[in-house]
Amino acid sequence: MPWNDVGTRPPRDLQNARLALHHACQLPAIAIAKTLIPARSDDSHTALSWRPDAGQGYAGQANAGQWVTEELPNSDGLRAGLHPTRFTLTLGRGEALDDRNLPLAGATREHALEWLREGIAEEGLDASAVHLAPHYDLPPHPVADQGAPFDTDLGPDLAELATYFASAHTVLTAITLQHGNPGPILTWPHHFDIGGLLPAGPPEARFERTVGIGLSSGDTSYEEPYFYVNVYPAPADAKLPSLPFGHWHTEGFLAAVLTATELLDLPGGKGQHDQVTLFLDTAIAAARALHG
Repeated sequence: MPWNDVGTRPPRDLQNARLALHHACQLPAIAIAKTLIPARSDDSHTALSWRPDAGQGYAGQANAGQWVTEELPNSDGLRAGLHPTRFTLTLGRGEALDDRNLPLAGATREHALEWLREGIAEEGLDASAVHLAPHYDLPPHPVADQGAPFDTDLGPDLAELATYFASAHTVLTAITLQHGNPGPILTWPHHFDIGGLLPAGPPEARFERTVGIGLSSGDTSYEEPYFYVNVYPAPADAKLPSLPFGHWHTEGFLAAVLTATELLDLPGGKGQHDQVTLFLDTAIAAARALHG
């Protein structure tokens, strides 16, 4: 899918939509995938794949796509999903997963869980297993903390966040292929970021040292979306190479970071896709140099 430019909404105004989506994505990722897919030590059974589509989303905008789980065992291809521009929970097969869908605006989390259990039971699977118990902390939100319904007025901000994820999926997929690791680009429900790993160790231990690349939807470090290239394990007292734009983040984790604000403030001449690609390529080279 092509890159679609971001910037229709101020990046720092997306926090309410980000938190709503973060909590909504726990429904397919944790209530369904964690409970019905055999566990893996890296938690990848809970990660969601981004599936592009080309229908109609919010207010006639082109759909950016949706997150989907892996196929559920013994289900003939059944998956659960979350469509951000429509803000719907989905359960079905095929490309669109349109067999069943539940609008989340105005719905409570408990109502969504009961809807999922009913759908799973109709498919002949174990509905009693479906429950929402994340094994990590999530940011506070009335939906989880007070049983409140999801907001009903987030449409434009949800569509903008979907564009960030869709465009990130496009560029990250290309980057991982170019840099030697055609592994999956996944969205992780814990931190609500999309990304992949590049090996940085010697051939016999490729993943003992890694370079992580991705897009975070925002967090306590940056209350807006940002692209990142992180270095693991972080070398001590390393001299950090210069970057063409963006900056190095060193508090709590080591990563080259390009915030949405920094991206939108770059001078014209190069498109957003080229700017992000240049940032990622340069930061990956710098991260690998830090690994020696």
